[in-house]
Amino acid sequence: MGHEVADLPNGPLDKYRRKASFNWKEMLRFTDGEEMLQFKQHVFMTLENDPLFARQPGDLPQETMKLQMCRAKQLFRYNFLTVEEAMGNPWKAVILDDCLGMYDWAMVVKFFLNKKSCCGLRSLGPCYFEDMPALGPTDDNLVHTYTNKDITNLKEDIRKLSDELKSKNEMLNSLLDLDHQQSMHIASLKTALQDTVLWDPGTSPRPSSSSTPRHTLWSEVVCRRKKASNRDDLVLSNRFEALSTLTSDGALVAPPPSYGPVAAGTEGLAPSSARPVATRARANRQARRSLSSSGKRRQLLRDAVSGHTETHHRLDREHGLVGARTCGRRCWNLRLISCRCWTDDPECFAGWVWLPRTWPRCIHRGNIHGQACPGNQVPHILLPSKGKTFVLQVRDPKTLLALPGVLVGDMGKKLGQNGLDNGFAFFHNVRIPRESLLNRTGDVTPDGRYVTPFKDPNKRFGASLGALSGGRIYISRMALINLKLAMTVAIRFSATRRQFGPKDTEEIPVLEYQLQQWRLIPYLAAAYALEHFTKSTFMNFLEFQIGQMMKDSSDRQVSEHDPQIHAIGCSSKPLGSWTAQRGIQECREACGGHGYLAMNRLGDLRDDNDPNCTYEGDNNVLLQQTSNYLLGWLHTKLHDGVRIESPLHTVDFLDDFKRILESRFTATTLEECMDSKVPLAAYRWLVCFLLEESYKRLEQERALGKKDFEARNNSQVYYCRSLAITYIEHNCLQRFHDLATDEDTPADLKAVLRKLCALYGLWSLSSHMATLYQGSYFSGRKPAELVQMAIITLCSQLKDDAVALVDVLAPTDFILNSPIGCADGQLNKNLWSTVMQGSQVLERPSWWKEFCCDKPAVGSLRPKL
Repeated sequence: MGHEVADLPNGPLDKYRRKASFNWKEMLRFTDGEEMLQFKQHVFMTLENDPLFARQPGDLPQETMKLQMCRAKQLFRYNFLTVEEAMGNPWKAVILDDCLGMYDWAMVVKFFLNKKSCCGLRSLGPCYFEDMPALGPTDDNLVHTYTNKDITNLKEDIRKLSDELKSKNEMLNSLLDLDHQQSMHIASLKTALQDTVLWDPGTSPRPSSSSTPRHTLWSEVVCRRKKASNRDDLVLSNRFEALSTLTSDGALVAPPPSYGPVAAGTEGLAPSSARPVATRARANRQARRSLSSSGKRRQLLRDAVSGHTETHHRLDREHGLVGARTCGRRCWNLRLISCRCWTDDPECFAGWVWLPRTWPRCIHRGNIHGQACPGNQVPHILLPSKGKTFVLQVRDPKTLLALPGVLVGDMGKKLGQNGLDNGFAFFHNVRIPRESLLNRTGDVTPDGRYVTPFKDPNKRFGASLGALSGGRIYISRMALINLKLAMTVAIRFSATRRQFGPKDTEEIPVLEYQLQQWRLIPYLAAAYALEHFTKSTFMNFLEFQIGQMMKDSSDRQVSEHDPQIHAIGCSSKPLGSWTAQRGIQECREACGGHGYLAMNRLGDLRDDNDPNCTYEGDNNVLLQQTSNYLLGWLHTKLHDGVRIESPLHTVDFLDDFKRILESRFTATTLEECMDSKVPLAAYRWLVCFLLEESYKRLEQERALGKKDFEARNNSQVYYCRSLAITYIEHNCLQRFHDLATDEDTPADLKAVLRKLCALYGLWSLSSHMATLYQGSYFSGRKPAELVQMAIITLCSQLKDDAVALVDVLAPTDFILNSPIGCADGQLNKNLWSTVMQGSQVLERPSWWKEFCCDKPAVGSLRPKL
């Protein structure tokens, strides 16, 4: 027996619900499935029944960050998704993100960055944290088990992979045992240190006993000599001297080159962006010594204190992390770090490494430079082939005080998501052991040699793209969730808000106005298109991850699947975030003054969605990755005669681009134009036309003697950028069209889905009208008139279905948290109820006497001369 979907409360919205051409509960079961419906209802009701998650009417609490931290801790206690459930269905992890994101994205980020990042660390290589959570869609076991359930053609491979995982688990257990033994050996160095030096509390606090040598090593501690020594340099200087010494212009004065490593990311972040930190490290082969005896341990101590350490580092104020999430006052105590390092082997250049998502910053040293746009992520930077990631403890877990050599702080208020603290981090003489390296794609041996299982640098780089692509694909989903909430508020408001009407009759809902329909309903169609698109691309990414873990090193896997996933991820984020950005703003304006009230949440949705356009890579920059992918296919086709085809079939039609470019718009009636096949055919032509024009533009620039960088830079506007946008819009439309016409889609739902698909296609196509005429795909007045009339007609036909369509997308009223968007449609009642719950709503201001008693004399401050 299926899950019983509760009826919605009666009210003014019943008029539109009765007019709907489909059963909204059937659509809900079709889009979500019975299992996900029950899970979502469980999460929603749990949050609603917990007083800690009670909504605060009126002003936000003064300690928003503290409240979100408490809520995140409560989510750990609930543990909505067990390991077994996640292994059985990875999509459930995405649904949990969706449910919690509908409540508050800042809480979600704080919770999942601390929960899922550890899974990301596991996927990057062995790690020494024994208490890491093992949840998330990138977990090896999770993905493999899910594959055994849903991808039948890989059953035999899964069986083989399971055996491989068992052997890896045994190896991991052995490594953990070895790690424990080494930790015990290193801990014994404390005694050796106390025999030699004395901690100086006046200069630096003593590290917590819970800190391990991997995070706070004896070679980093500020101390002074206790006994005479046969080494004159057995004294460590104050490592904060560089950070506390400022010149007259506020710049930091760097001391002579000191010994210790590198830089950091954030404890709760999966490695998701390629970003260099201006740091240099040099591996010293002679520094690795055996710890088997007390004498050798003491020798290692003397070598380290005197300067013979593993890494070298020099830091000034510009060499740090700025904007790292969960790195403010309330950050927890682990961070991912990245460095640029060289070993004694000139062929062992370790390159740039993964750095967690960060807010605006500019880090440079000499010719090493990168700058971020406002938001949570930097523009995409191509990585050299040997990027490395490390893990580093930055705070004492008992006191949350920064460890020696680490300077962290809060950045202050942002435009949105202020329940999440973002901060900066500086590092001075922080030594990172080689064992802290996450080494899935490459490792550094004790003698300083770089080793990797990938012989081809392109394959190694492709293996590193998975974390980036996964983050970008889910950002599209995050943007969709924001758009769903905004559409629910705006459509329900428009169906209940009455304004004007025909003469001598009652006022009509503003949804009856053609202009309101044209403003809102296309975004509703876009929400349904993106719903299927984000789910299907996630499944594609899952298949890609499976190939990575199965170590499928075939040429096809590397040359086709990896770049295609990367291209889709780079363009899906702009598609989702920009569509949501424009849609939420339209919803805000369509609700008039009601939409401007903070209590109705449209402003918060707009602000929380805004960083989606910039973190994980600025949208405009990411689109260049997609256009480069497409141009590469055309170049191969023209020069090598290779057939254009890909595992996901998103570029297969380009193999016939010459024939497609000869086609023209053929619809002659309004009925013909309202078929989704019409915009699909136009989009194929658009992609082929822009691909050819972009390729010609590049060749023209090169013919003028310009280098590749300059040629590509001069070919973005009107060419490559538009190419990438049309490619991903076509991909989204194609997937939605396949769903709407699939024989497995319930017959009762096909009619409304086909209308939504045709509307989304024509509405998106209308923004490319100039290009269609420029390339002569359109000619004369009729094509444009047919497209415009088809959009208006489809909006009118979908008007009566609009309320039922948002009922499918909407969460419960508690989660939605918008008085004008409640399911009962009692607009004024809900609005005034919320207004009156605010604190001191009816009270006069505390400064009323200043207004009443101290009347200003007009012109008293005006100059007399």
